[in-house]
Amino acid sequence: MSVEYIYVVSDYFGTGDGVSKALLVTRAYPSAEDLDENYEPKYGKHVVATNQFREIFGSFLSHGAEVISKDDFLKRYDQFIPDFTKRVINGEVETPGNFKWFGEMHINYG
Repeated sequence: MSVEYIYVVSDYFGTGDGVSKALLVTRAYPSAEDLDENYEPKYGKHVVATNQFREIFGSFLSHGAEVISKDDFLKRYDQFIPDFTKRVINGEVETPGNFKWFGEMHINYG
C-alpha cells in the first residue's frame, strides 16, 4: 500500500543574508483547528501541510514555501535528506501512521 506524503520546501537567498533551506515531509493529518464542527477537515492536505510548515519554521520562511512533488523533492534536496527518511518515503520502511520529518539549514557566506 502506498502512503501519501506532502513535501513542502522553502529556499531563501538574500544578498548578505546567505542561504536558508527548510524542508518538511508530512502525512498532513489535520489538527483539531483544521476540523469543522462535524470533525471533518476544513482544508485539503496541501493547506494542512503548509500550516504545519508555518508552525515549524515561522512566517518568514513560510512566505516562500511551496508544495512540490516527491520526484522534485528527491531530485532537488537528496543531499539534505537522511537515508532513513528516503527509505520511508520510498515505502521501504513501515512507519507509525503520522510520520513527519523536517530539517533546516542556513549558510552565510559573509
